[in-house]
Amino acid sequence: RRKRRQRQRRFWIHPILRTRREYGHFATLFEELTRHEDKFFKYFRMSLTTFNELLSLLQDRLKRQDTIMRESIPPAERLTEQQLT
Repeated sequence: RRKRRQRQRRFWIHPILRTRREYGHFATLFEELTRHEDKFFKYFRMSLTTFNELLSLLQDRLKRQDTIMRESIPPAERLTEQQLT
């Protein structure tokens, strides 16, 4: 029997994803939307106050532990992803 050659991974985290914290959709858009409540409401279909209240209620459940391999997604970003999908 022949042994299969295991394909060597090039990246654990792709370089494009490493810049997600600085240049990603959440980092750029969320900051801008918090300055304009009407735009925030149109995008998330809730007020910024409601979003912050919901985040404070769910923060412990959304928090994950950072590892040596990679940082976890912050609770606010996770809530945003769950809200939009």
